[in-house]
Amino acid sequence: MNIGNEMAISQAKMNIELLFKNMVAASNSLLMDSEIQDIMKQRSHDDREVLYRNSRLMRSKYFAVQTSALDNYPNHFITLLNAEGFSFSTIPMEENDEFQSFMRSLLDKERVVRNDNYIKLGEYTHNINFLPYGQLVPFVILTRAYMDFIGGGKSGDIIVGIPESALSDILNGIVVRESIRGYVINERGEILSSTNKADIGTVLPYFAEIQKAGPTDTIEALKFDVIANVSHMERLGWTVVGEVPDKLLYAEIAAVRQWLVYVNLGFIAAFLTLAFWIANGISKPIGKLKRATYEFATGRLDSRVEVSGVDELAMLALKFNKMTEEIGNLVQQVNEDEKAKRELEIQMLYSQINPHFLFNTLNSIRWMAEASKVYNVSKLIASLAQLLRSSIVQKNEIIPIAEELDNIRHYVTIQKMRFAALFVDEYEIEDEVLQYGIPKLILQPIVENSILHGFADISYKGRIHIRAYRHYDNVEIVITDNGVGCDESKLASLLRDKSASSNGFSSIGISNVNERLKLHFGADYALQMNNVAGGGTSTKVKLPILSLQPTTLGMELLKDD
Repeated sequence: MNIGNEMAISQAKMNIELLFKNMVAASNSLLMDSEIQDIMKQRSHDDREVLYRNSRLMRSKYFAVQTSALDNYPNHFITLLNAEGFSFSTIPMEENDEFQSFMRSLLDKERVVRNDNYIKLGEYTHNINFLPYGQLVPFVILTRAYMDFIGGGKSGDIIVGIPESALSDILNGIVVRESIRGYVINERGEILSSTNKADIGTVLPYFAEIQKAGPTDTIEALKFDVIANVSHMERLGWTVVGEVPDKLLYAEIAAVRQWLVYVNLGFIAAFLTLAFWIANGISKPIGKLKRATYEFATGRLDSRVEVSGVDELAMLALKFNKMTEEIGNLVQQVNEDEKAKRELEIQMLYSQINPHFLFNTLNSIRWMAEASKVYNVSKLIASLAQLLRSSIVQKNEIIPIAEELDNIRHYVTIQKMRFAALFVDEYEIEDEVLQYGIPKLILQPIVENSILHGFADISYKGRIHIRAYRHYDNVEIVITDNGVGCDESKLASLLRDKSASSNGFSSIGISNVNERLKLHFGADYALQMNNVAGGGTSTKVKLPILSLQPTTLGMELLKDD
């Protein structure tokens, strides 16, 4: 309210200054009129005809001024007093002499110096018997010397009066509440106009505080329980005062404070609601994730989090679901692998039941054949025993190439006995490669394929040629036969078809050999099978250089530098 009251005081000040400017403008019009100048110079007004003519002329002049400068202020008056004391006024009067005397008293009260050129806004409110009202009406006046601009000197005085109601109407713009009051005071603190007519003519009680205020200021007259906004009009000598009871101001401050409390409580409630909603939106998904994690940790591998939304927690839940699914698949795979491993171990146990008994029995049969001079049977049993020893007793996955070639020779010996020397075997081995390593049972399935499939239904002597040599940083073993061969699609099928296992000694097919080589050494070491011009098949086994060193447990695989 205080800011609004200051703005109202400022507006009232501007309106009062405008009123003063209009009064001055009216006096200027009278001063500048040459006909009025002539009338004011006349020393005698005894001639009735001249007086009548002058009176009519003055009324027309007054009317022109009133309708231009003073039109916004009803019931104003204009009076001209010449040097002889004769007056021309817009106020109807019964006795000119009495009226002239009254007007002279106004000038005396306003302390007008008779012979000086002056312009002055009244310091008092004057009660004038204004006939249109039929009662005494308070006026504020502007007095000014009427100067003879041609002959020089003072010809008389101008008095322009505005009803005090014009000021109080301006002050009413300050009153936005019934208990608020507005005043216009002079330099002595006397009230010239007020929103309460009873105050006119009295001295404002806290004028002493106003004297200490700045041009535009707010004072606290605590002794009188009021707060006032003041604005001084230095040129006019007046001050506009807007008075607000401190109880009203403090009541509004209390109301604003209470309103702010309610607004703050509303904001706090809204903030808490929003915070709860946000916290619930965060904690609820976290709680779901926590429960799912606990369930997963306690063995429920199918535990999943329900995903909703697209925020970070939803992405985390998706990742959790994907992780648990992958872990579940891995656990299932591990369980299946363990189950297969146990079954394989059982099978191995069955197959390895007392291998010494098996070897001892074969040796007994061998010696019986020797004693009976059935040497071919003895040789067959010796080869079979060596093959069984290599496959059952030998635990090392990587064995020397020399040992692998010995196994091939034993295997070929058995097959020659079986197929009545249907084929011959030839070896072209570099001594250097015999010491290098090779995965166990790599060559046997290849040789077996040549015997069982390559020499099937041939009418000529079959031949298997095995060549082993070093080629840069690799060992290459080429097994070539002169069998019937096969087309390219069949060769490709042999390399990839895992179901096409051999029915021979090791039950390991060509495709399994190919997979073992790639698992051990990479795709660059896959088998290479090709048809030989003129008939037959050539299979190349490529190995990295593997140096074997003896250990207490067997053979250790090392890469050759």
